[in-house]
Amino acid sequence: MPIKKATFLGDSLPLIGSDTKYFVRYRIVSDDSSLTSQWSGLYEFEGNTVQDLLQSGQTQNTLSATVSPDERYILLQWETVGASILKSSLADVFVQWSTASSPTWSVDNYEHVATVAANNFSAVIPTGASYGKFLVQIATHDKAVSSSTISSLGFGEVVSDTIYDAPDFDGGEI
Repeated sequence: MPIKKATFLGDSLPLIGSDTKYFVRYRIVSDDSSLTSQWSGLYEFEGNTVQDLLQSGQTQNTLSATVSPDERYILLQWETVGASILKSSLADVFVQWSTASSPTWSVDNYEHVATVAANNFSAVIPTGASYGKFLVQIATHDKAVSSSTISSLGFGEVVSDTIYDAPDFDGGEI
């Protein structure tokens, strides 16, 4: 039986871990699909990080936050030139809200709110929130955020400098 070489395409890789590693398994299927092997052991290998690409000049990031005129929503928009090298078009969005007049931010307070395929995200501003801080990073399978994931996987972090005074949401009558 001839030995065939298999190549994993970037689009078929699973989401990267917050430790910037991929974990993959494989199995072999005969040409006529009548025989299938057991799953292989788990293999791990390093993935490209945003920081690697920034240092090599292959990508650049921009992230902005815009508050709607009625102060009910905030729109995040980002652009990542060269993101196709990162093997994933998905991004995780994290947020932390503050009601304080002088907020203190901590990486431990980020909350995962969405995984998106687009380069924008809209969030409802919670009643009472005065400020928001947002982080967008390459989507990971464990949805973790830390100082190291911000520097290695992050597309950007932004604090909305607009003080919100969102009115209470009135859903109307049914």
